[in-house]
Amino acid sequence: MPMGTRRLLGEFRRDWENGINENNSAIIDNYDHIFADFRNNIMVNEINIFILNENYDKTILVTLDFNNMDTYPFKPPKVKINTTYDYLRILSTISGKLVEEKYGLKCMCCNSILCEWGPNYSIQKIIEECEERLDLKLRSQNINVAHMCVMKKFGHYLPIAEFL
Repeated sequence: MPMGTRRLLGEFRRDWENGINENNSAIIDNYDHIFADFRNNIMVNEINIFILNENYDKTILVTLDFNNMDTYPFKPPKVKINTTYDYLRILSTISGKLVEEKYGLKCMCCNSILCEWGPNYSIQKIIEECEERLDLKLRSQNINVAHMCVMKKFGHYLPIAEFL
């Protein structure tokens, strides 16, 4: 059994009871089948995890791509959002002002868990970061829409975005 498979089995047992992680409202899609495949030493390349975002009433699909299971936990999986969007690329599109206000950082993608990866991190930590930072991305989008609506409807500054 490859080391990555053993490690993921351990993480599943520790952090994901029946495919649900109570800490961050995340659910592994097809958990029973994936868990059985790992136990039977069958390779699983992708794991789909749904994050339930209650603030914006959205469900976000996070796909962890383990192309080379032998490198996990020493190298992170590739992370895709809604099956097509590269997670690190999404981080680079979050408003710099919001990033600096919330985290005191200049660049969100350079400070991602994926860029500072080590064997002490886990799937749960990836999901925690995705949940937090994608929430900030949704907030950033709402602020942009508010600015556009204010300019289109009123034509001058109104402090609506400050309340978002």
